Amino acid sequence: AAHALLAQGAAERALAAQLIGGFQLLDLEDDLLAMVAREDSRRDALIGLQQLRTTKPEAVAALVGTTPVEISNLALRALVVSRSPQAAVLAMKLYPTLAVNDRKLVLDGISGTKAGAKAIAAGLADKSVALADIETPVAEKLAIALGDSPELAIVSAQLGGVFRSVLALDGSSDAVANANISLKGPFTIETWVRLDGKIDNNDSILGAPGVLGPQFRRRNLPRLFRWYDPRCGCVRQTNLTRYLDACRVLSRCRRYPAHLSGWRTRGYLEELRAA
Repeated sequence: AAHALLAQGAAERALAAQLIGGFQLLDLEDDLLAMVAREDSRRDALIGLQQLRTTKPEAVAALVGTTPVEISNLALRALVVSRSPQAAVLAMKLYPTLAVNDRKLVLDGISGTKAGAKAIAAGLADKSVALADIETPVAEKLAIALGDSPELAIVSAQLGGVFRSVLALDGSSDAVANANISLKGPFTIETWVRLDGKIDNNDSILGAPGVLGPQFRRRNLPRLFRWYDPRCGCVRQTNLTRYLDACRVLSRCRRYPAHLSGWRTRGYLEELRAA
């Protein structure tokens, strides 16, 4: 059906592009590339190629930087999601000529693949990519994509403090560290927290049997929330400060033996301190 639509008018070709991209009809990729040459179908073809994650990125790369701007933007988006390893090389060749937002799109788009991560590492080495351009989410994807490769060691040395040691909780019921400490008197538990997935009443960083502790209730955490502690008949409170997609959590409690708990919590803790 999609192939038959390609031989008809602009509206039918637009529908064909949606079908080819939506149903991942790679056998019709060349037909989409042919549509790129038609001015009345170029936009639809580029959207279809983006959805298809084109295996032939050269044609879309040639349109980056052309007019109108919308076509250039669509071409860049199709390029950075291409499944071809060559796409990362093409994107990084264009990188120095791109605007700031387009550079972010390239880094975010290709940093999760091995070919893309290596291309970015090469850019850092030859200074075509500035260290300031590498934001934390991109650095994390680089670390995963590069694995134990020599490029990771080079990137880590260049980025310095971007990579830090964290305590990773896998979401299992036994993700608990029994610190074997007794927190006496007023105290504060403080840490940087980044939670993955759905947040519910099971997520916490501190707990003890039979004691109600502070919990993460939702991703859009309030600046301050209070809860009633039946053990002392008093109201407790937790201060929360948003910092990008992390939260700094300060939990003030009174006196009970406790252990640091990640029971059913999936996420990462950094700079965990008790005082």
